Amino acid sequence: MAALTIDTIRARVTSLLTRAPFAFTVSPEPYSFDRLPNAVIDASFGLESESMQVQGGSHFTEVRVDRLTVSVARLHDSQPDACYQALLADCSSITAAVVRDGATTSGDYDVPDEGRGYGILHETGRAFSILRLTLPVDYEAQL
Repeated sequence: MAALTIDTIRARVTSLLTRAPFAFTVSPEPYSFDRLPNAVIDASFGLESESMQVQGGSHFTEVRVDRLTVSVARLHDSQPDACYQALLADCSSITAAVVRDGATTSGDYDVPDEGRGYGILHETGRAFSILRLTLPVDYEAQL
């Protein structure tokens, strides 16, 4: 693995999500979809990261495992089951795309099995549902 930063990985994941087959749009409010109009919410995403584990290396390197959380919002247009199914498909497709990118396309990071997970949030009275996908990323960073 080449030395990089979480910002580099975030940029790669953002690039994956904004082009085909996803073509999602970056949410102007990355931590919540609460104040966005419905026209902007549908198929928008936010990307958060946090540190989980650091192991020091030699020559000013460290091996890091950080957590990416991808949030994707979809309008359900009075069809919550179809929305739920679409978000499940998004979950599987995003996971596969990020795993492949890290392992083969860039070869710069891995997505371990341990720590992966998702949840689909529905709140009464809201016209949208949110997928929250958690992906750990394992990479070598240069200090």
